[in-house]
Formats: sequence, structure tokens, C-alpha cells
Amino acid sequence: MERRRLGRTDMEVTALGFGGSEIGYEGVSQSTATRLLNAALDAGLNVIDTAECYADSETLIGRAVSGRRREFHLFTKVGHAGGWGRDDWRPHEKSRSLGELATHVAQLPGFGILMLTQDEFDGAASRRQPSPANNAERLQMFESVSGELRRLVEQMTWEHARSPWTLRIGQRIVLQKPRANMVRSAMITHLAHHRAQLGVYLRLLDVPVPAIYGTSADEQS
Repeated sequence: MERRRLGRTDMEVTALGFGGSEIGYEGVSQSTATRLLNAALDAGLNVIDTAECYADSETLIGRAVSGRRREFHLFTKVGHAGGWGRDDWRPHEKSRSLGELATHVAQLPGFGILMLTQDEFDGAASRRQPSPANNAERLQMFESVSGELRRLVEQMTWEHARSPWTLRIGQRIVLQKPRANMVRSAMITHLAHHRAQLGVYLRLLDVPVPAIYGTSADEQS
């Protein structure tokens, strides 16, 4: 299977990929999706494309090939829109800039890594913040930390998931909850919140908004 370098990234992708829209829109069974996806990977394809708007596509793909996650690149939509030459733009003087918000979205899976590898986080401690130079570097950072987070989640035991995790500021304990609860609320839903915020920024900049929870107005037109 022919492979090519994807744009300016270091990813080597196959010339053909598996489009996940039809398995969702056509309502195929899980057994059919599993057979098709594994056949595609067995044939050497290493690209699978999906989106939340493709009905059950994401669920079908996850159940079918999650055990082969290191064999393919999973392509998504948000974060790859054009018009990223305005990193300093902000909708209000009190708001984050577009670049700051996009960087925050890209690094948030790293907070999940911290929750799964450490027992507490001190918000008062100084830490070096990532400063990607452009959106390509943000995407690379996101792929790196989300891949590591996925690996840790796959290895997590129920005992570890239910163990306590603490958020403190100096000596003051702000939150102390089961680790899995914190990953869900402080990382997953936190990420969804800022991803939606990022979509609003793109809309205000008149940049086409990709599908997230359904076809966007831009895609309908």
C-alpha cells in the first residue's frame, strides 16, 4: 500500500483510507463494521476518518478496532479548519486569544495524563506552559498527549480508577474525588466545553465550522 507524508507533519499515511461516514449513516451492524474495518487494516490502510455527526460511526469504529489503535491514524475535524493566521485575535479584551484557546484545547489531554499518573495536583506550583508556534505544532501536541492518555486509560484498573485524586492550592484541598470522576469532569467535559468555545471563535472569524454534534451550518450550505 502506497504511503505518503501528510502535509508538513511527520505522519506517513496510506494513499487510501477508510471513510467512516457510511457505516454510521447506513446503520450497518457492529459485526459488519468490525469485518470491514479489520479488513481495511489487514490490507494495510492506516487512515480512518470519522466525526460525531456520522451517527454511530465513532462507536462502531471504537468497538471494532480499539485493540489495534496503534496501527492507524484517526482523523477528526475540529482544529483543522483554515484561517488560523489570527492567533492574537480575541472576541473581547477579557477573553483568551484564539491561539491561547487552541493551545489550551490541545494540551488538555495532558491534564488527564497527570490525573492517571500522579495522586494530586498543586495549582499554586509554577509550571512551564507549552508555547506552540503555530497550529501544526498544536495538532502535533494534541496527537501526542491524547495518544498517551488513551494508552493509560486502556491499562487502568478499576482499583486505580476508584482511588482518590486531589486538587490542592498550596495546603488547601479544593477537590478530592475518585480519579475516574475527575478525569471525566475536569478533563473530558472540560475539553468539550472549550472545543465548543473554539467553534464560536471560528464562527465569529467567518471560518467554516466543522461538524461536532451534527452537520454544521457551513456543511449544510
